[in-house]
Amino acid sequence: MKAVYTKTWQRPPAEEELKGLVEDFVRNEIYYREAIAMGLDKDDEVLKRRLRQRMEFIFEDISSGEEPTEEELQVYMQKHSEKYRIDPQISFRQVYIDVSKRGQHAESDARQILARLKQGTDPETTGDPFLLSSEVPITALWDITKQFGESFSKSLLELEPGAWEGPMACIWSW
Repeated sequence: MKAVYTKTWQRPPAEEELKGLVEDFVRNEIYYREAIAMGLDKDDEVLKRRLRQRMEFIFEDISSGEEPTEEELQVYMQKHSEKYRIDPQISFRQVYIDVSKRGQHAESDARQILARLKQGTDPETTGDPFLLSSEVPITALWDITKQFGESFSKSLLELEPGAWEGPMACIWSW
């Protein structure tokens, strides 16, 4: 507000003027939000025409610019890659080993079970009882991270698809 005032009047606003600008802004915002809450924006032809006019100005402004080159698009994409990244989706099957029950033998038991799985043992006949399903359907990596921990989810990305791997520790987040 201060910058717009300065640009318009070629001088910065006095303290009292700035206070008035802020009060006016707040008052406008309150009235606007209350009007929307009351539904005053519905069926208002004047408002519809004004919004259409604003959209036409925006479209004219956008369409008047030149199309970016392929190189400019690539540079933009590299600078803003996080906006366009798609999180990997993974599905997996697990055999749960309860460390609290198996204690110091948990890892060696897990390795023995892994060897049996690689030889074709039915995964439903191994491991410890578990409240969750042994199969996790295709799920976004961020959700797997949320449920099983970051270390676990990162490890999944490094595994060979279709093969039994492990053991892998997870940190429950629920």
